[in-house]
Amino acid sequence: MYKNPEWLKERLENGASVIKIAQECGVSVQTIYNYIKKFNLSKPSKRKKRVYHPSKRKKRVYQEKAWLEEMLKAHSPSEIAQICNVWPSTILRWIHRHQLPLSQPKQPLKIAISSKVREFIDGLMLAGAYFGEKSGKSGFLQIRDESLAFLNWVKGKLEEGGISCQIERKTGYFLLRTKSITELWEICSRWKGRKLPPDFHFTPTIALVWFIHKGHNEQSFWGGKTRYSRALRFWVRRFSPQDQRRLLEELKKIGIKSPALYQTSKISMIRIAPSDTLSFLKYIRECPEELEEEFGQKWKIARGF
Repeated sequence: MYKNPEWLKERLENGASVIKIAQECGVSVQTIYNYIKKFNLSKPSKRKKRVYHPSKRKKRVYQEKAWLEEMLKAHSPSEIAQICNVWPSTILRWIHRHQLPLSQPKQPLKIAISSKVREFIDGLMLAGAYFGEKSGKSGFLQIRDESLAFLNWVKGKLEEGGISCQIERKTGYFLLRTKSITELWEICSRWKGRKLPPDFHFTPTIALVWFIHKGHNEQSFWGGKTRYSRALRFWVRRFSPQDQRRLLEELKKIGIKSPALYQTSKISMIRIAPSDTLSFLKYIRECPEELEEEFGQKWKIARGF
């Protein structure tokens, strides 16, 4: 697909990033850049570096004593640094400059996480969420995506279960990060080493999150147009061959008769054939209403509409 100049030009004009195109085609980012250069296509715009004149430089919010003093009542310096997108040493420098007292280190939150939310977190971990450990057997969960709608949906689900989180805008994507919580360690440490937990099995919620975040409609390029089939693809390169085979077996347990694993030196993916697509959609149920506008097309293509 990426070797066709019309297709590549169309994807770039529609706002797809080079990383996204590379993932869709199962090749490296450098390969896509090589073909962009070969076809004399315009590269995706990059953020220009701003040059500030010392006399015109605006005062940052963290440099204000009143704001910083108020933030220290509820946040640690490292958390303030994350909110302001600066290094912790920058915040500490301004704390000392204003002679503000440092608050005591905050203890990890302890909350009761329901089985429903645990299931949802397992879905996020399967879909590529990252778990960061902190001292005292606690940790935070974070997941990145280009879709703000998806992360807002995730945020709502987590906050329903008492897990507070925030979303930050990064260059080319958004990042959701939860507070450090003791109970998250118990759930997410089961995924340590990017391995499927021994007690892992598919549920409708887990499969739904996996499909929204990692599932794709199968594409082909023919007659100068991008065409779709009803088959589904899931990228599973992050898992070991043993875990990839486990995912195949788990899919069979939920009624998928012939899931297939395709593996080369560059890609690893699980394919659900068109004959099994409706069974999979029936299992995960309909697209969440909040995501219908952005992700509902996945369901329509898979049904052959």
